[in-house]
Amino acid sequence: MSNMEDLISVIVPVYGAESYLEKCIRSIMNQTYRNLEIILVDDKSPDGSGELCDQLAKEDERIIVIHRETNGGISAARNTGIDIAKGAYIGFSDCDDYMHARNFEILHRLLVEHQVDIVVADYLEIEDDDNALFEFAHMQSLHPDDHYRHPQFLNIHKMDVSPLVILLL
Repeated sequence: MSNMEDLISVIVPVYGAESYLEKCIRSIMNQTYRNLEIILVDDKSPDGSGELCDQLAKEDERIIVIHRETNGGISAARNTGIDIAKGAYIGFSDCDDYMHARNFEILHRLLVEHQVDIVVADYLEIEDDDNALFEFAHMQSLHPDDHYRHPQFLNIHKMDVSPLVILLL
């Protein structure tokens, strides 16, 4: 059974994200669920995103940076990350997203409580750093043996929950 010691591999495809990438990665680095492997896949970004990934990796030993030789798009970048992931679970974040500090803690808890293999989180659209356009996030746990969804509603005020999926390997 899952516990707080489960390694979660977080894969972030990176392309053209220099202006907002650091906020994304720091939001992952600052998660309350600490047992993370953070895989940044630079998809031959034309800006300074790849170099920023390298700088952040020097700050946190959990960060692994892969520089692709050719641009293959978001799916190829995700697959590159999946190929090296070591976690019991895999999470995805887009490079322009950032998340609340308890994001992985909450998603992991849902996996354990509902004994499911996949957890999908909706997102909050943020107008600026202080104003949430939506005041709650809707999280769903999906069990492969069920033909229905178990909605979990969390009343989250003024925080962003990045869309991501955690998959059981």
